[in-house]
Amino acid sequence: MSRSDSQRILDILERADRISKIVEEGYEKFCQEDKNYSAIERHIEVIGESASQLSESTREYYSEIPWQEIIGMRIRLAHHYFRINEENVWGAATRDVSL
Repeated sequence: MSRSDSQRILDILERADRISKIVEEGYEKFCQEDKNYSAIERHIEVIGESASQLSESTREYYSEIPWQEIIGMRIRLAHHYFRINEENVWGAATRDVSL
């Protein structure tokens, strides 16, 4: 079953909101609790996958959003995970995702 662009955008916003709640707890707690790292990493992956499945017309409509960077981060997390560390994930969560 295919999801609509509206559903995928809602997925992105919901995951960004979840990331924001974890980020509010601070960097120290993020580093201390593996579940926070894993949760943010997974939320970023879902955001990237949702972005990759959006129609080209939707991505063009929201052209100010760096879709290729978002999709690229998902690819790095999924396929180049050995190059990713806490600072990369925290930076993406606080700079690029957090609402």
